Amino acid sequence: MRRTPLYMVDEFYEGMDTENLFGKGVKPEDLTDYHLARALDKIALAGPQKVFSTLAMHAISYEKIPVKVLHNDTTSVSVYGDFKGEGSLNITYGYSKSKRPDLEQFLYGLSVTSDKIPVCADVKDGNTTDKKWNFKFIERLRGVLDPEVFKKVIYVADSACVTEDNLNQFDKHSLRFISRLPGNFNLESQLIQKAWEENNWEDAGKFSTKKDAASYRLQSFTEVLYGREYRFVVVHSSKLDGRKARGLEKRLKKEEDQLKKAIKKIHKQSFACEPDAEDALKEFIKEHQSEYYPLTGRIVTEQKR
Repeated sequence: MRRTPLYMVDEFYEGMDTENLFGKGVKPEDLTDYHLARALDKIALAGPQKVFSTLAMHAISYEKIPVKVLHNDTTSVSVYGDFKGEGSLNITYGYSKSKRPDLEQFLYGLSVTSDKIPVCADVKDGNTTDKKWNFKFIERLRGVLDPEVFKKVIYVADSACVTEDNLNQFDKHSLRFISRLPGNFNLESQLIQKAWEENNWEDAGKFSTKKDAASYRLQSFTEVLYGREYRFVVVHSSKLDGRKARGLEKRLKKEEDQLKKAIKKIHKQSFACEPDAEDALKEFIKEHQSEYYPLTGRIVTEQKR
């Protein structure tokens, strides 16, 4: 991370309308590096997250921006250099969302309204997982929002928030949420299978005006997860259906080519007796079992003197 020192700041603001930027009575000579440094010290003492959230909520209240749905996510910020022992933040290696696992990083989390207005921000250690981040961030958000607003808000996050601990947090605070059920839950495949069997789709239409936009169908189910009932929605996309079909055709062609090569290779083999050939055939069929290409075989005998 590159560090840029503060100096000659007042000269930078000369010629600018500082009163319009920062408020009445603020002049360029008031914005010296000493004054800004003291302001940073005071922000550090008060707590940067608290200051940010307070300013954000004042702006949201002043502009009457609705806070009904909050979108919450993190990103990793990769850095260069040696940061050992600097402050309470642990800059270290972790899952890199910027595809730079070779660099140390810290985590930056944000909660925004549907209008993309930030409500609450958070900075965490570089090895913090999204699962743990969501758990603590729910509490932080509860401290930022007015209790009446918090009761009505909908928490939107990716599949990392679906853990037993996080679900307990949602239940504890009666907080509604929307997320995606992770693929490592058996319930996910069960719901998809159930949707195909019941075939009771509800057309949701298209969400884009593009000519080739995908159309969507939905099915809703109520199932139990960790002892509580939740509503699950299975979504079918016409676009994804086409991509999956093309992907399946590609996998089938690859599997077919591999089987043809293996069959050609075993055809060239000869055995001293029929039992040896039968054992080899059984082993071949067992090794090359295929859901799409069921295999059968027969032994051709030839007598030689």
